[in-house]
Amino acid sequence: HGRVAMAAFVGYCLQANGVRFPWTPYPGFQDGLTPPEQWANIPAAGKWQFFVFIGILEALGECFPSGEHYMAGGRPGVYPSLTEPNDQMLSCGLYPPHGFNVDLLPFRASLAKQDESKRARGRQCEINNGRAAM
Repeated sequence: HGRVAMAAFVGYCLQANGVRFPWTPYPGFQDGLTPPEQWANIPAAGKWQFFVFIGILEALGECFPSGEHYMAGGRPGVYPSLTEPNDQMLSCGLYPPHGFNVDLLPFRASLAKQDESKRARGRQCEINNGRAAM
């Protein structure tokens, strides 16, 4: 939730201060609206895309936890890999049938090369920033 809160905070600040994309972000976009008014103008199908994607992430995390479930001592926000599905996911037929790389964290390999103290400090900074944004 911290990452989402940080992204929402930055997006809200940018929109409120007049920073705009050079293109029309969605049909029916009206310039000069506040962020809540912009959200109200997004078509229903666009809003549902947000909710469906979040629902898919939540279902993956709940049904196929990577390691232990977060309520049983696992780490929250750790989702299973879709490029290397575990046995439980394979038995349900949940894998990328199209062959594209759909891993949710493509930069994971570069993180694995960092030493543990640097990763721990990075996690703590991210948690603190997320708390501040919330």
